[in-house]
Amino acid sequence: MAAVPDANDGIASIRVNEIAAQISDPEAWINESADLAKQFAYAPPVSTGTNAVLLMREYETNARNIARSQVALAATRLANLINNALK
Repeated sequence: MAAVPDANDGIASIRVNEIAAQISDPEAWINESADLAKQFAYAPPVSTGTNAVLLMREYETNARNIARSQVALAATRLANLINNALK
C-alpha cells in the first residue's frame, strides 16, 4: 500500500527539538541518523536475509513520520548554520 498523504504533509507544522537543532557537528548528525535507521528502518520485520518481507501500514507510517521529523530538524540545523555564518 502506498502512503496516504494528508493535509499536514508539510514540514512547517512539525515541532523541532531545539536542543537537537543546536547540534552543529555533521558527525553527530550521521550517528543520529544511523541510530534511527537501526532502531526503526532496519528493525524487524526487516532483516538481512534473502526472504521478502511484507511491510505493514504501521511500519510505513512510522518511517514516514521519522523521515519528516528528520527533514524538519535538518532544515532547522541548516538555517542555524547559515544564520551563524552570516553574523
